[in-house]
Formats: sequence, structure tokens, C-alpha cells
Amino acid sequence: AESRSCKLQPSDLREGLKVLYLIEGLFHEGTVKALQPPDVYGVLTAGQRGNRPHILCLEEILKWAVLDVRPASVRCLPEGTRVC
Repeated sequence: AESRSCKLQPSDLREGLKVLYLIEGLFHEGTVKALQPPDVYGVLTAGQRGNRPHILCLEEILKWAVLDVRPASVRCLPEGTRVC
């Protein structure tokens, strides 16, 4: 089974989706909160902002977040694949 791209698509956005969210050059584990879909979302990051989500419009979440994709095994990763 091939791994899918980690690029976030509008159709992926749903409550509870696990993402990696870019903050000041570092990716943080986060969970999507559907605040006013399809236009406004939040990303709740572990240990950040006193448990308050980062509020983002659709364009921002697509730009600053990626799917938290976890391959089944190392064999699923083609040589040269970047992981974080």
C-alpha cells in the first residue's frame, strides 16, 4: 500500500484530524477543530496557548499545516522520502 501525500486538501478538513502545524519554523502535533467550516478552523497544539486553538482561515490552514501521515513500516517509504 502506498502512502498518501501529506499535503492537506480542503476535503481532508474535519473535526479531530491529526496534523502537523508550523509555528516559528517548527512543526507541532495538532488537532483540527472545525469552528465555522468550510471557512474557519482551529488547530489545537499540545502544550501551546493554554489549550486554546490557533484560529485560521481555510487558506492559512492549507498553507501552514500538513497531514500527520504515519507509514505502516519503513518499507512503505521510497528511498529519499523526507520524514519529520
